[in-house]
Amino acid sequence: MHPQLTLIVAEQHVADLRRSADHDRLVQAATTASRSDAPTAGRPAAAAPVTLIRRLRRRLAQTHPAAR
Repeated sequence: MHPQLTLIVAEQHVADLRRSADHDRLVQAATTASRSDAPTAGRPAAAAPVTLIRRLRRRLAQTHPAAR
């Protein structure tokens, strides 16, 4: 094989490896992000409305003392 052709093939192989590594990083980042966005990550989905209700009750009690 011609030396220049060998160099071109080697450069293509390195470029393919880099693209593959970039793809793997993107997939890893996407799956990590989607897992952290899931409602079950960290706390159950049902906990959010309860927390909201408690916060609203506290605010109501602060602004309207007679509402206790």
